[in-house]
Amino acid sequence: MAKRDDTIEILRKKLEDIKEFPAAAHTIKLITKQATSKSDATITELTDTILNDFALTNKILRIVNTAQYVRAQYGGKINTISRAVYILGLDHIRNAALSLMLFENIENKSLARELRSVMMGSFLGSIIAREVSKAVGNRDVEESFLCSMFFDLGKTLSTYYMPDDAAKVAELVDGGGVAENSASLNVFGISYEKIGMLTGKDWHLSPQIVYCMQRLNEPVVVKPDTDTDSIRTIVNFSSELCLAVSNASKGPDAWKKAIAKLLSKYKNCFSITEEQLMEILNKSYNELDTYGKDFNVNVSQIGLAKSLKDLLTHKNLIEKAPDVPETSAKQIDYTSKNGVQMLECNTNVFGRGESPELIFSRGIQEVASSLLEEYSLNDVLRMILEIMFRGLNPLRIIISIKSPKENVMEGRFGFGENVAVIINNFRFFFGDMYRDVFSESLLNTSDILINDVNDRRVKERIPGWYRNLLDSETFMLFPVKVNKVPLGLIYIDKPIAGDLVVDQNTLRYLKTLRDQTILAIKQKYK
Repeated sequence: MAKRDDTIEILRKKLEDIKEFPAAAHTIKLITKQATSKSDATITELTDTILNDFALTNKILRIVNTAQYVRAQYGGKINTISRAVYILGLDHIRNAALSLMLFENIENKSLARELRSVMMGSFLGSIIAREVSKAVGNRDVEESFLCSMFFDLGKTLSTYYMPDDAAKVAELVDGGGVAENSASLNVFGISYEKIGMLTGKDWHLSPQIVYCMQRLNEPVVVKPDTDTDSIRTIVNFSSELCLAVSNASKGPDAWKKAIAKLLSKYKNCFSITEEQLMEILNKSYNELDTYGKDFNVNVSQIGLAKSLKDLLTHKNLIEKAPDVPETSAKQIDYTSKNGVQMLECNTNVFGRGESPELIFSRGIQEVASSLLEEYSLNDVLRMILEIMFRGLNPLRIIISIKSPKENVMEGRFGFGENVAVIINNFRFFFGDMYRDVFSESLLNTSDILINDVNDRRVKERIPGWYRNLLDSETFMLFPVKVNKVPLGLIYIDKPIAGDLVVDQNTLRYLKTLRDQTILAIKQKYK
């Protein structure tokens, strides 16, 4: 027991101290939690989680624009996370984000070849589980994918954090024919299965994911009674199918024998033929290869994927994975009055991501396309806020909507630091009796920049509710009025005075997006 406890303690300490897997673990916690509900609040939170990581945002947009995700009826390229969630659904975004994290680690040159093989095997197993789920008529297709992705979590973590001990496990398995769980129990004092389950609980993964990490060791598996047990059988079946693939190099007889044994073991759970399995394997390899091309990974040279390619080539079933177009990341005058700057337009490359100008221009086109379709107003508003957020890179952005009963603006949703908490208290009265900049913006239809909230000329016009709620020193306001009636207000801030600098092109983009907000509301309530 001491050895088991030592292993768990070492893993937990390294998860806290080493900053590569923990970052992924934090995102995993958020995404798995946020992608389980379809409420507007949850969709906004999920979008915000992704937007808070600039690199993740750009890479998610790359992955959702591969052939696997984009459908012709959606009108081409997806340019915003909000639209991706709206079009593809929470399940696809969740799976894209989690699979992306696997590939990001595979690209890390410092990782051992064995870890790459383990992680690639997990991802391939997930694809296979999804295809098996479809083939046997299980309706929980995405759940099968996700549970399979974490099936070997214990092995993955052990390979990363305790590579020497993990190598001893591999030697026992390869040399002595010892089952992997038995070998890991011998070396670590705890099996890979239990390591994964304990870590999954620490990470607050769903009970379903943790439950499905359990191996089915009986010679013939009984028919599952519950939906979760059905997913568990598919996940285990897919994992054992991967094991059979890895051993296919022993010859066609060994492959036939392994498949016959596998189908017999799960005969009570579902009916599937060897021909169907080969179709599933072929499709899964092609999808894996497509992902590999997107992330510059030669999958045919990594562990299980290489064995699968060899098997399919031998069977004359493999076709060249379809070519996917490469998606490479492309590289004001102020009118001032008493410290309040009215934002007026004259009439007359960030790193490896998109430039602000591209974000704005493509985003505006995407909103325009959405307005020609049947749309949810909240989805379009969320999309508009996201474009502003990504283009400006502020601390936060919030849209407030007028209460139907009184002259009160109430925070609806937004993106950025601590927005989920702030939004509940972002509420204020407006009207002629209120002498603050928020009322001025709404009543006079003025786009306003407050460069410094502590400027003596404007200090008295910053309302108390704002100073109690926020400590940002600079912000912008864009009123939303329909038929001269104030219906909403877009608020954008940065923490340090003078940090919000808006040139003429950016201001035009922001005003266009605000006008699209007005159009979206008009069309919905005309």
